[in-house]
Amino acid sequence: MANEDVLPNIITHTAAIGACEKGDKWQRALTIFRHMQESSLQPNLITFSAMILACSKASKWQCTLQLFQGLTEAAMTAPTTIYSYLFMDVEQFGLVDHEVALHQALVRQCGESGPS
Repeated sequence: MANEDVLPNIITHTAAIGACEKGDKWQRALTIFRHMQESSLQPNLITFSAMILACSKASKWQCTLQLFQGLTEAAMTAPTTIYSYLFMDVEQFGLVDHEVALHQALVRQCGESGPS
């Protein structure tokens, strides 16, 4: 059998990020995420979701909100589970302005596409 190299792609990067999230290695997940973007690979909804979960579990609310902003700027529709993690973070850290903005974004999203 020939030895073939597996080239990193969106699937391999996302799988690695998911493994880091499950292993509570949010910083490693962020490094992989940045490398993916530097390699001109565009994160998909699964990638963003894994990153948001990893940062949320580590109580890194700034990172979580930045990732959510990237997700919305990429015109992706966040599942309601992502909003749950975001709301937990902003409530935990008393970020009322962010909570109001998230609520408005969720209402807009539900009005456009229904709950996900």
